[in-house]
Amino acid sequence: MGEGMAALYFVVFVSFLDTHAQMPILASYSASLGAAPFLIGLTVGLYSFTNIIGNGISGMVMDRSGWRAPLAIGLFFASISLFGYALADDAVTLLAIRAFHGLAGGLLIPATLMAISSLCSGEELGRRMAGYGIVIGCAAFIGPMFAGVFATSQGFEATYVVLATLMMVSFVAVIAAMRLIPCERTMEPRPLYPIRITPGLKIAFITAFATMGATGTLVSHMPIHGSGIGLESSSVGMGFATFALMAVFLQMMWAGRLSLRISAKRACVLGLSLMTVALLALPGTESLTTLIIVMALFGIGFGTVFPSMLMLVHSGEAGARGRMMALFFVFYSLGVAVVPPLAGYLFQYNGIIPTLTSAAVCILVLSAVQFRRWT
Repeated sequence: MGEGMAALYFVVFVSFLDTHAQMPILASYSASLGAAPFLIGLTVGLYSFTNIIGNGISGMVMDRSGWRAPLAIGLFFASISLFGYALADDAVTLLAIRAFHGLAGGLLIPATLMAISSLCSGEELGRRMAGYGIVIGCAAFIGPMFAGVFATSQGFEATYVVLATLMMVSFVAVIAAMRLIPCERTMEPRPLYPIRITPGLKIAFITAFATMGATGTLVSHMPIHGSGIGLESSSVGMGFATFALMAVFLQMMWAGRLSLRISAKRACVLGLSLMTVALLALPGTESLTTLIIVMALFGIGFGTVFPSMLMLVHSGEAGARGRMMALFFVFYSLGVAVVPPLAGYLFQYNGIIPTLTSAAVCILVLSAVQFRRWT
């Protein structure tokens, strides 16, 4: 089972590496293929919307037949999609490939969480969920740095070929490790049990929406703020690196004894509160030092929230857990798809600083979690 878990963590790393690696290069690649600004924005955002469709399909398949099929199929077609990026010869083709990639990723990502969750005993849950978050944090740290440097020296197409090759290696590794990973086997598909949304799941869903909305807003608008106070791109990159490192560090602490001392709901409130403070403080930063402090605070909050949300998702009924995990990633994607554009719109037409809009969303969610009577 140890080898099987290692293979699954490798899949998680590669699955999130390919999406994070595209952050610094996708818009530029689309522009190089002749895309106008609107088409560039559509290409960047389309992944999240088709991802939601894939999430829904993955959840239903997992509850009927288990996580193996969506994991393997998602991995394979994500690999094909990445090779497709390298072969695209115009912006419209790239848009179509991006949509297909989102669908494949939507199948894959919930299945990775379901697979790791299925190997957890009650005592291991906090540690495994923290491990899941740590791997994602490592992918978020390494991916953009790798893609930015490699694309500059070798070109966009070569970068996508490397990512596709990694994804295909991951596919081969997980297929080889399947026999080491226990999985419930049934001769016929299981019936789909009714979904019962527990209070813990409600908290996980709305917290995921706010968390990823805040993170997406930070990714979209922090570089603009950094350049506005005279910082170079390398300094802004240091801010994001600080965020990623602090998030990984907190999840390593969570993987120890921290998860046994703080309830998942309380940790969600604490982490989201720290992220909100960071969002409110960011517009007031005027130097690299203060920016680093704010980004570190945001990373601490994120590292506290992420494994806590996963533990709450795991509390759902076993017969509907696949759909619950898929719904979690639907809210996860919706946060990125809705909050940053809303923040940008309010900034453009009303002058409201983007991070303040995102902070307001977090405050609304905190109020709901803290003061609503969940029944």
